[in-house]
Amino acid sequence: MKKAKFIRLSCVLLICFGVTNSLQAQIDSARQKQIVGNDQDSHGCKPSAGYTWSKTLTTCVRIWETGTKLTPVDTSLNKSISAFVIFSKDKNTAEIYLPGQIESVLLEGYTNAENIMVWEKGEWLLKEPTNCKLFRNGKLFFKAN
Repeated sequence: MKKAKFIRLSCVLLICFGVTNSLQAQIDSARQKQIVGNDQDSHGCKPSAGYTWSKTLTTCVRIWETGTKLTPVDTSLNKSISAFVIFSKDKNTAEIYLPGQIESVLLEGYTNAENIMVWEKGEWLLKEPTNCKLFRNGKLFFKAN
């Protein structure tokens, strides 16, 4: 009788130990996935740590650290959001990061007839690198503070 109880107790303990180890492995795996900076995109940037790929600088950046902040001017835009611009080292290209868009937009630079440096692509036009103003279809949308 005592031997049978001992065997049953041993079996219960072994089962509990196995379940506990399995649960602990699942918990460890979940913790590993939740670690900030434990992810990478196709360029090796870590989005969970705030990094994104800059096409102009060809490196991972935090746009709020590297770029120039542009605040909304257009009344249709949420005032709590911002756009950012990063210039290439030679200032020939401006890369704009727009709220709600996954991909940045590359603008090509040139000096206009008024001798002002501008960057343009499609509907977007950026003027004056020191006092940035970003226009969409001729309407001022964002500007630097």
